[in-house]
Amino acid sequence: MNYLNCFLLALTLIFHGNSFSQESVIYPPIQPEAITIVRDTFGVAHIFAKTDAQVAYGFAWSNAENNFKTMQETLIMGKGLSGIYEGKKGAGKDYLNHSLGIKEAVDKYSQSLTPVFLKYLDGYCQGINAYAESHKNEIILKGIFPVTSKDILRTYTLISCFLAHIDKPVKNIMDGKYDEETAPVGSNAYAMNSLKTADGRTYLAINPHQPLEGPFSFHEAHLCSEEGLNIIGAFFPVGTSIFMGNNEHLGWGMTFNEYDLVDTYKLKMHPTKKLTYEFDGEWKELEERKIKLKVKLAGPLKIAVSKTTYWSVYGTTLVSKSKKDFYSIRTSANMSCGFAEQFYYANKATNFDEFYKALQLQGFPRFNIVYADKEGNIFFIDNGRVPKRTGDYDWTGIIPGNTSKTLWKDIYREEELPQIKNPECGYVFNMNNTPFNCTGSGNNLDSTNYKMFPKAMGLKYTNSNRSTRFMELIQAKDKLDFEGFKKIKFDKTFSNNSPIMKSIAGIFNLDPEKYPEIALEINYLKNWDKVAASSSIGAAYMAIAVEYIFKKNGYGYGTFFAGAQIDSADFVPAITFAKKHFLKHFGKTDVRLGELQRHVRGDTEYALPGFPDVLAATYTRPFKNGRSTGYVGESYTHFVSFSKNGPEQIETLLPYGNSARPESKHYTDQMELFSNQKVKKMAFSNKISDIFSERTYHPE
Repeated sequence: MNYLNCFLLALTLIFHGNSFSQESVIYPPIQPEAITIVRDTFGVAHIFAKTDAQVAYGFAWSNAENNFKTMQETLIMGKGLSGIYEGKKGAGKDYLNHSLGIKEAVDKYSQSLTPVFLKYLDGYCQGINAYAESHKNEIILKGIFPVTSKDILRTYTLISCFLAHIDKPVKNIMDGKYDEETAPVGSNAYAMNSLKTADGRTYLAINPHQPLEGPFSFHEAHLCSEEGLNIIGAFFPVGTSIFMGNNEHLGWGMTFNEYDLVDTYKLKMHPTKKLTYEFDGEWKELEERKIKLKVKLAGPLKIAVSKTTYWSVYGTTLVSKSKKDFYSIRTSANMSCGFAEQFYYANKATNFDEFYKALQLQGFPRFNIVYADKEGNIFFIDNGRVPKRTGDYDWTGIIPGNTSKTLWKDIYREEELPQIKNPECGYVFNMNNTPFNCTGSGNNLDSTNYKMFPKAMGLKYTNSNRSTRFMELIQAKDKLDFEGFKKIKFDKTFSNNSPIMKSIAGIFNLDPEKYPEIALEINYLKNWDKVAASSSIGAAYMAIAVEYIFKKNGYGYGTFFAGAQIDSADFVPAITFAKKHFLKHFGKTDVRLGELQRHVRGDTEYALPGFPDVLAATYTRPFKNGRSTGYVGESYTHFVSFSKNGPEQIETLLPYGNSARPESKHYTDQMELFSNQKVKKMAFSNKISDIFSERTYHPE
């Protein structure tokens, strides 16, 4: 450390004492010439430098090259500037940001973050600020930059609250209702070791099902330093580390789980004293937090809107639409700001114990985790920051907000959550199904050991078509080679034993002779092999028919897990509707799924296979001319095979490409692979010379 930095550090200690925030520490400026970015032939950035902080700088820079606009939009939300950027709609996000106490949470909990991580995070901030300074014409809103470490942490903490589903009770309170359909989010992850693999290696499949574009879409990178960082995988645009992938020693994937992470309390207000509520027989005053929301009107015009947020002993407090009732919302997601830190230490882990130690930081709000390593360990955990609730209350509904009996303060420790390591059958998996079906039937976790959890935790007890189909495929062979292992993820078949197929089984039993006007179409379905292939006519009819039935009955994504009692009278009009749809928009009735479902970005378009809740999942929405396009589904695919020496094969796939810039050739260069369910081989090394380079440069 030079004399200037020593002097500045001394001043910091004088003014802040022994406990100072990360923004009080003066980090030396990173020199971009110390960082090398190698873009491979698919535009994936491989970032090499001596230190982790330098790699973080290059990572931020390369992320901005890929998708600077989305990075900024996410940071705008974290910094509470959405009202200026989006107007009235954005002001609601800012109000939620303030209501959840995001700034206060980061100020409080950032004190426990390690200096090593904070130095890394500062390197990331230096990188994104340097890019912004060099590309001022790309900045979408004045006031975003410079970005600080606390800005990143606030963004992560707000995202953590969204992942905990805090937005659902907030919306219900403000709208005066308490029910809403869950959005289609999912994922697949599975791992096998030598007990199940033909070559004795350990395999891992990572396959999140997220939005294909936007702030929760994935990009891909490789980070490599001389301080032990060497990992390849996927991340969201504003990610500071790899979210899922593999390093030299191990890898992991994540899937969405359904823990109940948010509680809503109705406060008992005083009949005459304003903003006074009862708690344990005493009257307390709500804390008022005044804020000014800046809101864009038209053009350069902006107004400042004064608002008040409230805070009770439970936390965030909101007024109902009627203005009569007050509700508090409590979640552990804003009781930590360790989300980004946990990713960093998971990236650096060299063995199972180090990875588990990273999990014990408990920064992730939720997610099942499937893990594998070069030593042959495989592992599953139903992970999350789950509150330790007590008392005989229905925690899924509105809870009394006048007693300390409902005021939980702790979360379950990592080792208390459902988990299994190295089962005798040699495999673990999760497809958003119950954690009590995560491995072979003779090795599964015993749900009776978690009797205290169901109502309080929101543990899932259902299976999906994906988990049911996975079990059918995995049990069909004693051993699997790497090609067979990968083939499972690309499976597009509905199991006859899945909840959704049991619900619609009657559609395959229709007698064509009774319905001559749709006899041909009924036979298309009766002859369908239950595979959502692009070439399938039966799959196209099923897509339109199921959509019709779901809309008519108000079914949502959850029906694929829970099933439904579908009236057989719906089947004939559903098929009739599908036939009319095809005649209207295609001029024929023998339409194939790949004609109906299109994989589209810009002017590039391919057939789109898949269907909701098959292993190769696709969720579509209307596109044009009676066709649909995917918007959620196979957002990233990553396969790795480990030997005792480390990863030997790594193959990956993005739905579009590694750039969100339309002018880039990497905007669409993986779409044909995606349509044909093919993957690309990834180079992984700590040597720059081992990466097949399209371009090598410094971030300047």
